[in-house]
Amino acid sequence: MANRLSKITTRTGDDGTTGLGDGSRIHKSALRVMVLGDIDELNSTLGVLLAESLPASARTRLTRIQNQLFDLGGEVCIPGYRVITEAQVIYLDDAIRQLNDILPPLKEFILPGGSRAAAICHVARTIARRAERSLAALAVDEKMSESALHYLNRLSDFLFVQARTLNREAGIADVLWQREPEPGRARRYGREIDTLTMADTIANDQLAILLAQCGLGNRAAFAQLYDATKSKLFSVSLRIVRERHIAEEVLQDSFVNIWNNAAKYATVKSAPMTWMTAIVRNRSLDIVRRPFLEVADENDFFALNMEDLTPGPQDLLATRRDQVKIEHCMKGLDGEQLQTISLAFFQGLSHSEVADHLGRPLGTVKTHIRRGLLKLKGCLES
Repeated sequence: MANRLSKITTRTGDDGTTGLGDGSRIHKSALRVMVLGDIDELNSTLGVLLAESLPASARTRLTRIQNQLFDLGGEVCIPGYRVITEAQVIYLDDAIRQLNDILPPLKEFILPGGSRAAAICHVARTIARRAERSLAALAVDEKMSESALHYLNRLSDFLFVQARTLNREAGIADVLWQREPEPGRARRYGREIDTLTMADTIANDQLAILLAQCGLGNRAAFAQLYDATKSKLFSVSLRIVRERHIAEEVLQDSFVNIWNNAAKYATVKSAPMTWMTAIVRNRSLDIVRRPFLEVADENDFFALNMEDLTPGPQDLLATRRDQVKIEHCMKGLDGEQLQTISLAFFQGLSHSEVADHLGRPLGTVKTHIRRGLLKLKGCLES
């Protein structure tokens, strides 16, 4: 054992491959090697953090975590080998709870920063997130330990709390996120930035990985993507088309579209769920706007002799007048009423989703919608 690592340069990797713990060799571009690299980078960043002046309790925890990460690297290096268990996950859960008990509750989002030690801890947290995404991607095609995934998920949460604790013990306040001011507006209308919870961010990262795998033709990833998003996307369609069997048809058509275009998806343009929701919403609107009558077969007597329901010029004129009147009445609503009604009726969000989107209590949202509708009714009837 003493001479096991005496020879560092072996030249066996000059051909672009590397050896695993079971003796097999794989290419260095393989996803398993990427996971190992992320875990190694995370452990090295914790080494940089431990080079700072830290409280003894933090140093003890981080040193133990370094050893656990080394074990995790060994698990990934040997296919089928298991060393990380729920015991290590529980250790992190307990550490998070202990640190949270001495921290003030968060009322705003915070930015990475503060003391040097806290900033390094935040860097480690982001690498832990990347390692989790890499391991989740590897688990799409290969059997991986659920405990390992749970461990990396908890570790990023722990590092977030640990960073706050390091700032507190250094006598430095958390760096709070501040909304960008909206120049030229007397009152705020709409929300320019969607504030995502940490869980939403994790979900988006995982969905982006699954979409990337779908773009490569991975059917197992497509099945996972379908299971993870079908309920929410179905509800989006159902709010628009109003009938379950039509919403089911829209959902199936939309997932075919998602599969065919997954390779074109780019995370820099929109979040995965936003991109997929747009596909479902557009397909649903196409169905709603579709003419009542399909093109009839020449032998279909009843279809050929059915009354033409296409709106005529007078109908179109009346519709246009209604639209003008509605637009006029909508301008009479106050900002909160207009905002909540627009989200609920024009964008298809439920009341609870509107409340989450605006950061308002559900009862307040319902009150704004109810009062706004009453005001619209009175205006339209006048």
